[in-house]
Amino acid sequence: MSETQNEYETESETDVEPTPFASAPWEPERPDESAHAHVWGSDGDLVATVCDNPVYGETAFDRARLIAAAGTAAEEAKEMGYDPVAVQKALPKILEALEDTAEMMDHPHAPGHDARRAKVNDALASAEGSRDE
Repeated sequence: MSETQNEYETESETDVEPTPFASAPWEPERPDESAHAHVWGSDGDLVATVCDNPVYGETAFDRARLIAAAGTAAEEAKEMGYDPVAVQKALPKILEALEDTAEMMDHPHAPGHDARRAKVNDALASAEGSRDE
């Protein structure tokens, strides 16, 4: 790379502002006459326009609902102090730990109580991003 390219890259890296996200909750909107569904932020900003995905058999509205739910959950996780990407990756562990916790609440003195509690702590640590997968 030339010196000019390096200067440009350095300058652009420091001058770039992050793209602001629409405020949560995000809401899906059923497809319009063009068959595109939309996702809107609570502030009225358009977040996404999506179409059907025939490869996976997803309708535009199914995809819009998923995007809206993910965006809303990511914002809420961030506000709670969690890393939104880490939460997404940890979600299966979190759900499994919560299922175990619900079972444990029915029998608090049952064998395995400490192991289940450790599983909950492990899932939460994963969601915080403080543990590598």
